[in-house]
Amino acid sequence: MYWFNISNRAINLLPFTNSVLLALTCGIGHSQVLYAPVPISSITSAPDAFRDSLVQVTGHVVFMKHYGTQVDGYPYTRIEISDATDTIGLITIYPLFQIGDSLSVAGLYIPKRTLGRIVIGTNEIDARKGFVEVYKGGYEAIMAQSSNMSVPVMQVDTPESLTLYWLSLLGFVVAIVSIVPIIFRSRRFNVGAAISLELEPRLVVGNETSYISFALRLNKLSAINPVLSENIKLEAGGQIFVPDRVLDDRGERIKFPMELERSQSIQLLVSSERMMKHLSQNDSLMITIRDEYCRKRFRRRVTVNFIAHSTTPLTSPNQPH
Repeated sequence: MYWFNISNRAINLLPFTNSVLLALTCGIGHSQVLYAPVPISSITSAPDAFRDSLVQVTGHVVFMKHYGTQVDGYPYTRIEISDATDTIGLITIYPLFQIGDSLSVAGLYIPKRTLGRIVIGTNEIDARKGFVEVYKGGYEAIMAQSSNMSVPVMQVDTPESLTLYWLSLLGFVVAIVSIVPIIFRSRRFNVGAAISLELEPRLVVGNETSYISFALRLNKLSAINPVLSENIKLEAGGQIFVPDRVLDDRGERIKFPMELERSQSIQLLVSSERMMKHLSQNDSLMITIRDEYCRKRFRRRVTVNFIAHSTTPLTSPNQPH
């Protein structure tokens, strides 16, 4: 048999029941530990003997009334439970039950509770550091067969549930702390590029085909090089256009996927037959370029001033024309 001394008191650790756990969590400095329910009348008839002691009773809820005030920072609800001998009050943080429910309650017995000079309660059990177990079957069934007390429907205000709550919360925090670095180390959160329009759109002719040319400047914004996909889109007037050709600053066709190691100029060519009408009627253009590996999209909305006038030969974006 093992013993553990708290404040010069020996507490038997076997069997390790709710009552013993209650003693370990809130029984330090109190004079009595009860291992089994006692009749309510034995407590109420000797209030001085049980004052500030750990008690455990069973009974059913006979009275509940919610008040608009708070006591000790908690909404005050007057709850009374009764057995075959007497009635006693109950103090609990979470009254998750109703009149008629059968309870097993453990906590500190308080003969009189005051708020200043006002007496707000007498003969109460403070179960905020103890436990409240709610049972099915009704009080009469419990009295007829004590085995009905073996499986509670719910437990509230228990030291075990409080410990489980904090362990669950700690586990959640650990999981978040572990996952966040993994997420933010991913490519999606560490690759970036900016798009700017170098020149106003213009009509160009190449291989006897008329195009609208968009000269763009791509700027690398991250330590990781963006790898650009050929999935480039231009949106004007609610219509989406895919470039017919994508050229580099030397006028050569770009091979995709293209790794953006530094800032680079590119030229998008879209058939004027497809886009002329929509671009002439709208001064807003949305440009979207996607990263090949993480599918992150780099977007830029620009205002354009496109006027269909004489065409020029197809050249590189920075070449005079």
